[in-house]
Amino acid sequence: MSPYPLRHLLSLLLLPLLFAACEVSDDDDAVDDDDDIFSQDDDDDIFSQDDDDDSTPPQGDDDDSSNNGNGQGGDTNILGDWVDAEGSTYSMTDSLWTIVSSAGTSTFSLTEFSTQNQFAVGQNGADNPEHPSLFSRFEWIPAEGSGVYLCHRVQDAVDSLRAGGVEAGDPSNPTVTGCNEGPWTALSPN
Repeated sequence: MSPYPLRHLLSLLLLPLLFAACEVSDDDDAVDDDDDIFSQDDDDDIFSQDDDDDSTPPQGDDDDSSNNGNGQGGDTNILGDWVDAEGSTYSMTDSLWTIVSSAGTSTFSLTEFSTQNQFAVGQNGADNPEHPSLFSRFEWIPAEGSGVYLCHRVQDAVDSLRAGGVEAGDPSNPTVTGCNEGPWTALSPN
């Protein structure tokens, strides 16, 4: 028997094995994309613009972690009406935040909201006194009693990915520092 038919026969037998070894799986488990926060089609993506078929931001994050990236556990409710020590009022829903202060009224249309991870990203209103139409990131942590500490972490990002992609504030001493260059804002129920 000549070596050519034997080689031909072996290649025909091995060819399906080679294709099977090189085949790329379409299975979602083939690539661990749960940690990719900038993926546009990941259901756990905290910055995704299109998590659901409806146009409202998600009510929370189905991520199993209980850490918002700064060491604080999740599920502190920020929704509702609040007031700070200066008398500014905060009205917060899962899609729109309104802050009325001595500087004027500022609105933020949320593109992302996570009670679990305690942050929100939104577009600044076109009529805001500061940084109109840019993007903001807010973070919050629980305070004594029924209050919260709020950090307006980013105010002037050009898009939601840049606003949401910054390192979280430091919650270790919120009455003194940790939010940009100063303290977090203490909010009480209004």
